[in-house]
Formats: sequence, C-alpha cells, structure tokens
Amino acid sequence: MKEYYIEVLHQLRDAVRRKRPQLWASGDWQLHHDNAPAHSSRLVQGFLAKHRITQVSQPPYSPDLVPCNFWLFSKQKSPLKGKRFQTVDEIKENAMRQLIKNPKEDIADSFEKWKGCREKCVRSQGEYLEGN
Repeated sequence: MKEYYIEVLHQLRDAVRRKRPQLWASGDWQLHHDNAPAHSSRLVQGFLAKHRITQVSQPPYSPDLVPCNFWLFSKQKSPLKGKRFQTVDEIKENAMRQLIKNPKEDIADSFEKWKGCREKCVRSQGEYLEGN
C-alpha cells in the first residue's frame, strides 16, 4: 500500500507543479494526512522529507477531521449503492466518474468546513468534541 501511495504522491506533486505554479514556486502548500499506516510509514515520510513537502498532521483519535468525511463519502456511496462490479478496475472507473461529477464548489466548501473543525480542535488543545 505504501508503495502505491508513493506513486500517488508523485502524481500529486506533478499536479501541484502544473496547476498551481505559484504555490509550487513558493513551496507554500501543505499536505494533510490522517494517521493511516501508509501515510506514516518510513518510506512515505522519507519521500515527503526528501521533496520538502510540508504536512499538516492529524491529531490522534480525530477521525472527524478528515475532509472527505464532511461530504465526499456519502455523495460517492449513494450512486454506487447496490451495484456490483466484476473487477477492481471497474470499481475505480465508476468511483472516478462519480468524483468528477462533484462541483468544485462542494470540494472547496468541504475544505472550509475542515479548516473550521481543525481550528476548533486546536483551540480545545485536542480535547474530544461532540456535535458542533
């Protein structure tokens, strides 16, 4: 899994370089990671250090701070619910098709919500919070 994730990170770096040249040039972009084993592996951490990619760390026991949890998973699951796929490639193709359908505004909004939740977590010094 971590080897696959390194390939994803290569693609991400290339995309930032192409699509956000001002951020690439300034080095003023950050990568948010949750605490998944693939994200915290030595291989991945070495890659990030080597390429000077700044990370925004995930506080322990805070799965509610994952941006996709705010909207993406429910939107992705609904159209795929009850469907059966024959291959992993077919699953990937259908998931990608659903991702592309999401308006950019929805994606931007989810990250704004994430930033608000993260700030709330920082202010509370990582204490567990329920609800709003």
